[in-house]
Amino acid sequence: MAEDEIQPEGGGKNKKKLIIIIAVVAVVLLVNVVAMFFIVQAMKGDEKAAVAAAEAAKQETPANAKPHYVSLDPPFVVNFEDQSLVRFLQVTVEVMTRDPAMVAEIEHHMPRIRNSLVLLFSSQNYQTLSTREGKIQIRKQALTEVQSILKERTGKPGVEAIYFTSFVMQ
Repeated sequence: MAEDEIQPEGGGKNKKKLIIIIAVVAVVLLVNVVAMFFIVQAMKGDEKAAVAAAEAAKQETPANAKPHYVSLDPPFVVNFEDQSLVRFLQVTVEVMTRDPAMVAEIEHHMPRIRNSLVLLFSSQNYQTLSTREGKIQIRKQALTEVQSILKERTGKPGVEAIYFTSFVMQ
């Protein structure tokens, strides 16, 4: 009879532990879902801010102002994996601004700009970059990266366009 009394108590403790574990897991999942919601909302706001910043840059400088081109030398060379093959990308990038004061800002923030672009280029997919649409898409992403850095540091997006003057994949 003593054994019969011990088993229900042990089973009750296990049920309580199981309920507590399930409750903790549910709370953690709920917190993650709420956090992801706010992160996605913030990312949407960043995209809208980048578009608004580009529009503001166009309005601040006259459309007929002389363009200034800044070469991001040396060319970017990154590697990435494609179906267990190591691929290389070498791309020469130039940025265009109509604000002469922005040329110095671009050169001043060059290490941060180059770092962001290296990370962007190395995270790409070979098949995507093989297409014209893929190259256009990465050019848009690179423009957004550079504009966000300059906007953060100077208050203006500063760059109107990015051009790939050389694009070699191997």
